[in-house]
Amino acid sequence: MFAYSYTQLNLSLNDAEIHSIDFEELSFSTLVNLGLKALSGNWFDAAFGLIQGINLNLGFGLCNNGLLSVYIPDFSYELLINEIPIGNGNSNLDITIDPVQKKEITSFQNIQRTSFASS
Repeated sequence: MFAYSYTQLNLSLNDAEIHSIDFEELSFSTLVNLGLKALSGNWFDAAFGLIQGINLNLGFGLCNNGLLSVYIPDFSYELLINEIPIGNGNSNLDITIDPVQKKEITSFQNIQRTSFASS
């Protein structure tokens, strides 16, 4: 029954909020590159080039559908968008969750622009 309770844990991503945006440092070469992209009409690429990374607060819902209380020291995850991996994360929980109990967990995630594949 102990092992069964661990197999009955359900973790789902319920919420994702932008915490902050990390911008590139402005240098002469960055400004020239931005200007060339803007002059060529590629506004989206120019704006995207100013962003270094995005910081997210991810809200997970955790539910124990098992018969016994279970201890969860931490959890790890891989973040995918359209089956493309863009980041890994982990969260130290150190919690015990009782049967049929639900808990909300918030995890901080940084996604770097370099983690997106260019098309």
